[in-house]
Amino acid sequence: MSRSTQFYGLNPRAEKFIKDKALHTELKVCEVCGHETGGKPIVGYNEDVKGMFGETVCTLRWFFSKYGDHTFEEYIQDEPWDSGPMIFLALRWCCDKLPIKESLWTDKEMGIDGIKEGWTEEIIE
Repeated sequence: MSRSTQFYGLNPRAEKFIKDKALHTELKVCEVCGHETGGKPIVGYNEDVKGMFGETVCTLRWFFSKYGDHTFEEYIQDEPWDSGPMIFLALRWCCDKLPIKESLWTDKEMGIDGIKEGWTEEIIE
């Protein structure tokens, strides 16, 4: 069996939160060809996320709220193991580190619903 890092990143709800709530650069459209530039979230970068062999999987980002009152950041919500780490990211507020509820993966989405601590011991006994 092959061992590898499985990077899942943010779920679609978290991506929508960034699209809706993050401060974005100004969207500009060329009058001649209609090419769009800008309109992307303004981000800063935190630490790198490492995989099981020390490889950089991604760099965690932080964002300004478009309302100017808060910043929020990506963090590792969970890292269950299945032939290697499965890395799930979510968003949290920088000021108090509280998770942003709509960005959280459910246990079912992560494939760990119904699994509890110590399950290997129960199977072995």
